Amino acid sequence: MKKSLLLGALFASLALSVQAQTRFSIHEEFTGENCGPCAGTNPGFWRLCDSGTNPSKMIHIAHMVPIPSSGWFYMQTQTISDARAAYYTVPFAPYGRLNGQIPYASASTSSPGHPVYFTQAEIDSAARIPSPFNITVSNSWNANYDSVVTTVTITCVTNWTGTGVYLRAALVQNVLFSTPPGSNGEYDYRNIVRAMYPNATGTSLAGTWTTGMAQTLTITGAVPNFVQKEKSPFMVVWIQNDADKKIAQAAKATPLPLVPNDAAIDSIVPIGMICSNPGNYITGHTIRLHNVGSNAITSATIYYKKDGAASFNTYNWTGSLALGASAMVTLPNDTFVVGANPAYHSFYDSVANVNGTTDKNLPNNTNGDYFFIETNTALSMPYTTSFESADLGKFYYTDVNNNNKTWGAFQATSGSLVPVSLKCLLYPKLPPLLLLRLIFTWLIKDMTTLLMIN
Repeated sequence: MKKSLLLGALFASLALSVQAQTRFSIHEEFTGENCGPCAGTNPGFWRLCDSGTNPSKMIHIAHMVPIPSSGWFYMQTQTISDARAAYYTVPFAPYGRLNGQIPYASASTSSPGHPVYFTQAEIDSAARIPSPFNITVSNSWNANYDSVVTTVTITCVTNWTGTGVYLRAALVQNVLFSTPPGSNGEYDYRNIVRAMYPNATGTSLAGTWTTGMAQTLTITGAVPNFVQKEKSPFMVVWIQNDADKKIAQAAKATPLPLVPNDAAIDSIVPIGMICSNPGNYITGHTIRLHNVGSNAITSATIYYKKDGAASFNTYNWTGSLALGASAMVTLPNDTFVVGANPAYHSFYDSVANVNGTTDKNLPNNTNGDYFFIETNTALSMPYTTSFESADLGKFYYTDVNNNNKTWGAFQATSGSLVPVSLKCLLYPKLPPLLLLRLIFTWLIKDMTTLLMIN
């Protein structure tokens, strides 16, 4: 009898150990590119979440919110960002929830939920709490590379009951800019939520689960055109009980594969500038063509125009670019004449017909740049400016360092650029939001054309 009791206790213990499922936590942060405190908090917060074995215990995702003002990311995902912020009644930014709850270390502070108070102890403590579910998740592109197909299998390992239970699914990715897109100086953004499927509410699940109960769901959702498919987006899913907002379990998929035929225009550089009387003008420009797809690129069509012209000129490029390789492509001369009045001018380019096929990743196909021609009246040097709006027409500088916005006054002489103390100068550094408005204007105006091209 004693042996039977001991064996029974042993088997019961083994059964419980098999049922106990390690919890994978999720931290939802609310941040923004115009939020000063966010820029000061995020680097340290990310280092904590991504250090050591923590990536096997949790994932952090970010919803972009208009605190203190709307930014580029927020305008792209406003519906889902507003929904998640309202769900938690977000009071400030940066703000965060771990598994749907305010982390305990911050609960007693003056700003509960602020990620600056998030600790390793909380990560470890959350990982030690068994989850009632096991979740596996995989993601793939559809045949047209315009939607993501997510397969989620949920298995209950111990009885569980909730009220208003949903599976929520978010497409996230890292986005790195060469210059900050907002006012807080951040240019590196981690695990930004770019879409949620079928929406921010998610997919309704049963409220009562018993041990061994399982369900497999396939969720297909269109990928917004602003998602950079070469930046390795991936799906994150979680089960949440709306009654108390607690998250029972989460999971992340591996990054989606690269699109096969994918060319990007990374940068645009003017070829030359002539600032001498008579006939001041700027000629032509160069683009950087970059292969960010899995197939080698041997041909592509480059479309280009200036100053918002009604139609594109075309240039047929051929060569050989392996994955990750790039080439500087000089386009035929396109002359800008320097007028007597101040004026902005623009280059606008797109690449398509990659290897004779449709490029399935539109966001990186287009690029644009601008310059400002002030006057051909000489100025006394040195010249100073406050770079405020009143001086917007008085930027007397040009970029001469591979589009890195190194400023100085220069004149073309015998095929080289030499310093001068005058005249038509290029590339004022516009405020980020003004530059974004210009880019959005280009994209909105030409999107129909580009979709037809691709």
